[in-house]
Amino acid sequence: MDQKAWSQRRRLHVDDAYLQSGFYTSSANSTIMTLLLLTACFVMSLIGTSLGPVMVIRALKMKATQVEIGLIGRMSSFTYAVMTLSAFYVSKMIGRKKALMYALASYTIALLTYLVATNPYQLMIGRAIEGMAWGLFWPFVETVLAELLGVESMVPKFSTAWSSGAIVGSMLIAVLLKIEPPIYLLIYMTVVMAYLLPLTKLKISSDRTREMEKLGLKGLAMGLRSLWHGWTLLVVSYVCMGLWLALTPAHMKTWGYEDFIIGLCLFTLMSMRTLTFILLERMSKALNEKQLENIFLVLPVAVIVPVLTRKPIHVIIASAALGVGLGLVYATVLRQVLSEGRMAREVMTGLFEFFIGIGFFIGPTIGGLLASIEEELAYIGCALITALAVMMYRLHKM
Repeated sequence: MDQKAWSQRRRLHVDDAYLQSGFYTSSANSTIMTLLLLTACFVMSLIGTSLGPVMVIRALKMKATQVEIGLIGRMSSFTYAVMTLSAFYVSKMIGRKKALMYALASYTIALLTYLVATNPYQLMIGRAIEGMAWGLFWPFVETVLAELLGVESMVPKFSTAWSSGAIVGSMLIAVLLKIEPPIYLLIYMTVVMAYLLPLTKLKISSDRTREMEKLGLKGLAMGLRSLWHGWTLLVVSYVCMGLWLALTPAHMKTWGYEDFIIGLCLFTLMSMRTLTFILLERMSKALNEKQLENIFLVLPVAVIVPVLTRKPIHVIIASAALGVGLGLVYATVLRQVLSEGRMAREVMTGLFEFFIGIGFFIGPTIGGLLASIEEELAYIGCALITALAVMMYRLHKM
């Protein structure tokens, strides 16, 4: 089957199959599930955003090297990327409900690992488990919410939910740095486990249709080819994000930044990303496609700022610019992904999260290795890779 025929099949035939199957028959169940998943997006994003930089700084206090800090940053991204590709098959084997419950249970184990960690390598183990949990959680949530709400309604609601959680999480970083780890880790464990109880009462379709059973490696290959330019852009945007979240907080500490300033930089990034999600529709109407693509160039410009200046105000402005670029790339590619037919969407959301994980993996990996030679090289290398990828994307669109 060629790519065009495969695309037509997933857009037309599969949607009808889903509608005829009575995917969600209970209105009350659908409403409760929508609210539960959106609040879970908020809460889980809050926890993940606040813990990431805190674990990096905790590793720094454990005398971790630049390479070890990079490993801590990339470990979750690696397991995350692997699990996102497996999420579709896990869902087919055990069903979506159990997959989500396993994701939350795994995240609880990751928090427990952080609780007992006494050296950087134990933190790496915790990050690896955390990445596996995220790899099951996000593809499932994106797919089900798109089916419950529809693509046009889902993108702003879903993006606002998790990005708002990220904003609150970034605000908590400075607070967590002043609290002993057992306190906030036990609180987070309690919150995550609290979501397991209502999940046992909800009816969530396993979605094991005959068409989906046929969608295997060929489906993945077609998905890769159909949006390769979008995947490339998504990866490089999260290379920037991975560097900024995994290494920059530790660098800021060595630059003499106060904990409040570190938290403010990340808060600014998250806030501007959320604002971009909210204003995306207006931006699309006010600017043509080429003008929107020009905004992608803020990514390499923002990343290079720490090489030119380390004044807090300049790094805060760079964080704001980075948030705008990240938000625009994320929403643009997600809309393309969710516009696929529902059968393909199950795979495409996995690919979407896979490439986010790849970006998070590459960013800290390259950054950690380059920073071990010279700190500025991490930002220079990231800026060059990002600028090249943005230019390639624009050439493809011409």
